[in-house]
Amino acid sequence: LKQSGSIFPSPFRSINHFSNNKAQCSQPHNCRGLSNLGNTCYMNSVIQALFRCSLFRQRIIESSFLEGSVGSSLQKLFNLLLSSEEGSIELAGKQLCRQIAHSMSIDIRIQEDAEEFFLRLLESVDVDLATDGSKLSSIFDMKLEQSIRCIDVDHSKLRTQKYLDLSIDIPVESGGEVANLTACIQNIFQSELMKGENQYKTKEHGLQDAEKTVSIKSFPQTLVIHLKRFAFDVESGKMSKVMTPVSIPRAVDLSQFNTDSSCEATQGCYELSSIVVHEGWRLDFGHYYLLAKQSEGLESERWVQLNDHLVSEALSAEHVDLFASKGAYLLFYSKCPQEQQESR
Repeated sequence: LKQSGSIFPSPFRSINHFSNNKAQCSQPHNCRGLSNLGNTCYMNSVIQALFRCSLFRQRIIESSFLEGSVGSSLQKLFNLLLSSEEGSIELAGKQLCRQIAHSMSIDIRIQEDAEEFFLRLLESVDVDLATDGSKLSSIFDMKLEQSIRCIDVDHSKLRTQKYLDLSIDIPVESGGEVANLTACIQNIFQSELMKGENQYKTKEHGLQDAEKTVSIKSFPQTLVIHLKRFAFDVESGKMSKVMTPVSIPRAVDLSQFNTDSSCEATQGCYELSSIVVHEGWRLDFGHYYLLAKQSEGLESERWVQLNDHLVSEALSAEHVDLFASKGAYLLFYSKCPQEQQESR
């Protein structure tokens, strides 16, 4: 497996990765890296992204967890990232990350998929709560409603399902053109005609032509978009990476895909906060790192790169676009400020 935790792209300049540099990191979440335990770059990137989700970070810190659990270790790690003095996080951070890996039965020598780890970590944290109450993963809950309506007979079916992220297909072949994330999202919610070999089977009327639509029933507080960058390659028999570049918008508005009249029109407005990037050609070969936004609002952007223990300041938003376009894997979007939503 490729181990590239000590390498970071040239457009980024290094910041002392253990210092509390207020000039560089003025946000409540400080800029501190996490050491790679072997092949745990995927784990570091997801943990850093979750740490920068203010609602999730607050809930983790304020919750009560079973001692020795994943949730307890993550809580200690978040507190360490918030309050540690210069240099003190390296040893303690390693220990806490090892505890998380051990509790989740993770082999630190093997690289895993970042999205799968994200889902497993949320599941573990929910299980580890010491008291009954709302699940911490509810911050990411998105409900999608699928509707199937027969065209020639009076029959329809509704199904609502909950998701913690929105998985998006991207074009495998783009002819060198940059795919548009907004267009990829729209494909999910386009109506589909079920006819011919794809007719809908009903109990009462047998096979029928039908129309299938998907809409958003409820919006998450924090939106996570998963780009499906890995597809099965028949020739190699392995999962290969879809290298199609994708333009990543700084803001997305999903309001048009909501059909619930009880939801306000502005609830679907989100602003990009961090990007988990994958470098490499295969699912089991490569390296993950995080690009995180350090400034508020869309007009003035300052980004940092968290590459395991290394923390670097991005020279420009253009460089962020360059590295994110070909490797963006998980996108974390936070709700737009109220005043920004009202102006839309």
